[in-house]
Amino acid sequence: MNPQAAQNFLKNIFSLWINPEIESRKNNKSLPNGFKLNKAQVIFTVDGHKIIRLNEEIQAKIRTNLRLINDMSVNLDLTLESIEALDRIKEEEDFGHTTLVKVRDLWVLAFDFRYGIKSSKDYYQLGIEFLESARDSYENNNDQAAITNLFIAMENLMKARIFLYPDCDIRKTRKHGSVAGKVNIHFKKSGIVKAEYRETFNFLKTLYDEGIRYVPGLYMEKNKVKGAINQVESFSKEISLLYQQNLVYKD
Repeated sequence: MNPQAAQNFLKNIFSLWINPEIESRKNNKSLPNGFKLNKAQVIFTVDGHKIIRLNEEIQAKIRTNLRLINDMSVNLDLTLESIEALDRIKEEEDFGHTTLVKVRDLWVLAFDFRYGIKSSKDYYQLGIEFLESARDSYENNNDQAAITNLFIAMENLMKARIFLYPDCDIRKTRKHGSVAGKVNIHFKKSGIVKAEYRETFNFLKTLYDEGIRYVPGLYMEKNKVKGAINQVESFSKEISLLYQQNLVYKD
């Protein structure tokens, strides 16, 4: 994130959530005397609810260059430590968040507006298992098994990707048709599913629905099988990059 974008982002966080929360607490006289903001956190739940925390109320894991800090009352202005990572606690890993900690003259800002990280990773790992099985089948010229495993891999990877978006419906279904409907909806509306991955998903689903795994000796074009494997591998790599956290320092 470039300096100007970081500055604008920080201003937006304060104007949208933190400053109104401080003002509200001032009005109802719930702030302690001599209040000075040094930490803040906004938690975004899947159902759209927001939890705003100030100072030692925040619930986070702070990793410095020396240690892991779980006590949010620690004043980092009094040490020479630098923050290396800032994230939610385990119980809130499936929520989006923005967490800010002031260290001397700098605000350290971590944000992650993806939802369902833990659940997403579970589906991601399952998808990778089937992807590896698809590769093995392809290398052994078992193309029907490769396509079958590849569809299951792609379906789980699609769930992993959509779980990072605040979509409550996808969390309630195990049906192939429901997942397929969500893939096409998110291609058209949210844009989180790219055209090439939607095309590969639909191609694999058609073969799976036609019972490719039940037709002995069915001929498959090798280049199409390999192309589908390459697309699913590319999709898996794109998702893995989304799990990386953003950490910004801004005065």
